[in-house]
Amino acid sequence: MVADYEVLHEYLLGRRGETSFVVSFAELRQLPANLPASAFKSQPWWANSSTQPHTWAWLAAGLNAHPDFVRRSVAFEPGPDRSRLTSGRRRHGNHFDLPLAADDDPDLLELNDDLDDRDPYDVLADPFQAGTKASYRVLDRRGQERQLAADLARDDSSVEREAEVQMIDWLSRQVGVTLTRRHFNFPDDSRVEIDGVSVDGSILCEAWAHQGPPDGAQKARVMTDAMKLIAVQALMPDAVLVLLFADEMVAEHFKGGSWMAHALAQTGVNVWVAELDPALRQRVRQAQIRQGL
Repeated sequence: MVADYEVLHEYLLGRRGETSFVVSFAELRQLPANLPASAFKSQPWWANSSTQPHTWAWLAAGLNAHPDFVRRSVAFEPGPDRSRLTSGRRRHGNHFDLPLAADDDPDLLELNDDLDDRDPYDVLADPFQAGTKASYRVLDRRGQERQLAADLARDDSSVEREAEVQMIDWLSRQVGVTLTRRHFNFPDDSRVEIDGVSVDGSILCEAWAHQGPPDGAQKARVMTDAMKLIAVQALMPDAVLVLLFADEMVAEHFKGGSWMAHALAQTGVNVWVAELDPALRQRVRQAQIRQGL
């Protein structure tokens, strides 16, 4: 059956007097709106932007949506006034014409373009000066490069793993369920390891601690992690899939504006960003500089 988003829109309009409110998945299923399965397992489906045609249902009601797949509900709170969409909606490509939001302001976009041309870590150069590749080339000339390379590789791997563990712990606190590393075996005798699996089987998570814009190889690695989640979901069909990043700059590529973001949204893989201890975040960046990343 085809979804009827007008039904959802009218329902939300009727509850705007409550300002902020929560609607359970059970209540949404009872609406004669025939919402698709992705509404109950995919965070991108509830995006508060005009990039998807169905989002006008809450945006035009002046609301922003915040799904909670652990508690099986969606919280709605006041958003920008887009009430003009309730009539005369105009579609452009795969999105509806919405008023410019604050983050769409042309002047702000121009400023962001200028900032995008800067090295995201240039302000961090001084604190990391002792760990730059140039300083290690000096040690290289002193005949110490082999031992140094081995020590750095071991230390860098340890730092990244420490950050990923902290990210999984953060997610555990957010959802109120413990997540631990776990191996899965498939019928063809292949196996895969997932960074974080909740004890109740409700969440599968892969964590990536990288800082700064990812290059092509790093993007491919992230998509490989996503494929691991999708493969394991065949064994745990009700699990919510999460790619967890430690830097919004990294996550942005996988949230929108790329075929990878589209693929993740279509397969129900959610993109979340974890809070990371500032000192540990700095150590991760230092490790990347040493690795030339």
